[in-house]
Amino acid sequence: MTKRRTRVAQRELTRAELIAIERRSSTQAPTATEMPAPEAYSDEPMATASVKRGVLPTRVAAAGGTLSRVQEMAYIRADLRRLAILSGLMLAILAILAIVLR
Repeated sequence: MTKRRTRVAQRELTRAELIAIERRSSTQAPTATEMPAPEAYSDEPMATASVKRGVLPTRVAAAGGTLSRVQEMAYIRADLRRLAILSGLMLAILAILAIVLR
């Protein structure tokens, strides 16, 4: 006999899943004109009356200055130099340990 393929019954969505789907469908990404300026944010805690429980406030990353290609390459070279020094030190420590522990 061949196995009869049965349709798998889809499970019902939980209330939390329904709310999440509803929120995702109703929200739209804010445009640049709708976003508040970075100065509008402060480190003070927000009033509890204006914040929904369990919902984190949305923050917009402040745009930092961009690096030129030369500055970026200098930054990468400094990182590579630091990594080379660290790897050299680790190899030296391994060699010393290998000699001492023999």
